[in-house]
Amino acid sequence: MAEDMKRILWISEFPPEKGAIADYSKHLTKGLADSHGYEIDILTESGEKPEAPVSGVTVRGEIPRSYNGWAKVLDRDYNGIQIQFPVGRLRYLVARKWLSRDVPPTLITIHDVPGFQQYSLLFGSFRNLIFLTESTRQEHIAAYPLTERLRVRNYFTVPYLGIEKSIQDRITKKHLGIELDDEATNVVCPGFVHEKKGFHKVVDALPQLKKKYPDIHITISGGEHRGHSGDYMSELENSIKQQGLSDDVTITGVLPTEDHVNEYIRQADCVVLPFDEITQSASLAKTLALGSVPVTTPLPSLSPLIENYGGVMMEANTINALVDAVETAIDSPPTINSTGILEDLCWEQNVAAYADIYSRVFK
Repeated sequence: MAEDMKRILWISEFPPEKGAIADYSKHLTKGLADSHGYEIDILTESGEKPEAPVSGVTVRGEIPRSYNGWAKVLDRDYNGIQIQFPVGRLRYLVARKWLSRDVPPTLITIHDVPGFQQYSLLFGSFRNLIFLTESTRQEHIAAYPLTERLRVRNYFTVPYLGIEKSIQDRITKKHLGIELDDEATNVVCPGFVHEKKGFHKVVDALPQLKKKYPDIHITISGGEHRGHSGDYMSELENSIKQQGLSDDVTITGVLPTEDHVNEYIRQADCVVLPFDEITQSASLAKTLALGSVPVTTPLPSLSPLIENYGGVMMEANTINALVDAVETAIDSPPTINSTGILEDLCWEQNVAAYADIYSRVFK
């Protein structure tokens, strides 16, 4: 490889143009290629090619299913490897196959403390493995004292999810066929439907909210996530029926594009994000960027965005607190600093932060 060539292998379980994480990967890889001179090869779950190819970014196929497959991939000369949000089969393959041979410096993005715990235990002694984690070192040590004993010192904090500066103009100029009832009080819960999103709490709060807002309607703008198995969706639908709320709640199912999700957010009277656990929220960032009022659970990871850009944080993770917060958001909405978050969390800032990490890790 030429001395000045910067070639990265990027591995993600998500196709390059499907879902929020895929949207994130697409913007980040494009920025690294366009502005920082990286040549990026991508492996995904399906090997699906993007509709709009990007110069310097090549989707080379599926994530290998065997050690020999990995060996063939690594025959190419890479400065480094980035693994995005490993779950399921990819996590298994990394554990069983990846570090059984010499590989370039490898960044693994871990999006939760349990994931960090698992990788710390498995790979704490590998010097060529670097963690990109959305939590702080203090959280790791408090949650998992063995981390310190394993001497896992190689990690950086993941830069916060980026936002397109054009998000407002693009949404308002597109006709997506989405029109919420202007006469109703519209509450939107965006994103994939799984237990940690906490959407069931909004359904359980609805009978109380209907007393004050008889015309209230809840729209869950998303569908079931294939990576989160279980009965949560069916349990949520059964709860809606059992409480006689079928006319008051809509679950859209998986939407065609992120623009569709964003359009629901833009039309909402308030956007409720009742997470039980999360470290970064693209939905919260986009809600603020679009000027809508978010309501969130009192998680430390979300408070900086609420404090800096506006919104309502529940006093506790309870149904009564959720009701109170929604009433505040609807009756006395706070000012939302959408201009500020678009400047602070734009993709240019996100890409530059990643490029700085890459320059220190991938030689």
